[in-house]
Amino acid sequence: MSGGDAGVVEVDPDRKLAWTAIGDGPPLLLLNGYAGTRLDWDPIFLGALAAERRVICPDNIGLGDSPLPPGEAVGGVEGMTSDAIGLLDGLGIERTEVVGWSMGGMIAQSLVRSVPERVAALGLIDTHTGGPDCVDAAPGVFGVLIDHSGTPRDGATRFISLLFPPGNAEVLARFHPGATVTILPDCAHAPMAQEPEAVAEALLAAARP
Repeated sequence: MSGGDAGVVEVDPDRKLAWTAIGDGPPLLLLNGYAGTRLDWDPIFLGALAAERRVICPDNIGLGDSPLPPGEAVGGVEGMTSDAIGLLDGLGIERTEVVGWSMGGMIAQSLVRSVPERVAALGLIDTHTGGPDCVDAAPGVFGVLIDHSGTPRDGATRFISLLFPPGNAEVLARFHPGATVTILPDCAHAPMAQEPEAVAEALLAAARP
C-alpha cells in the first residue's frame, strides 16, 4: 500500500473540494455522512480498503477544508452529487467504484442515477433510498443527528448509539438488483468503525470478479 496524497479540486471558481487518497489500484470514491469529513474515517477501515484500491476521500462543500462559498448554505444531495462529478473530472477519473455511508450513501445512489457509466460498483453502508419505501428511524433520531452541542466526543457518543433500521437493507436490495446484503449483528450506525475489517472485506468481496 502506498502512502497517501492530498489536494484540492476547483469544481468551479467558487467551489473547491479538498481530498485525500491512500493506496494503489483501481479508484474507490468514499463518501462520508452528514457532518463527516475525510479525516473522520476509521484508519483500520481505510487501510483494509487501500490494500486493494486507491481510496479517495473528499470533504463535502462546507465541511473540513472544502469552504462554503460566500452566501451559500450547505447544499443537499443533488449539489453534492454535482460536486462529486466535478471531483472525478478534476482528478481525471472516468470510472470508479463508489462507497457511501449514511448521507454519503444517498449521494452515491444519486451519482449512479446521474452518471451510471462512471460508476463501476456501488457500496452502501447504513443508508436508505430517500424514497417512500424507506424504513424510518425511531422518533427523535434526526434531532440527535443535527445536535451539535457539547464537545466532538459528546457528539460522537450520541451519534454512534443510533441505529438505522436494518429493514432498509432489504429495500435497497430491491432497488439495486443483484446486490449482496451483509448485516453485522450488534453494530450501530457506524459499522465501519465497530467492525472495520469485516465491512471493508464485505465491500471488496462484492466487487471482486
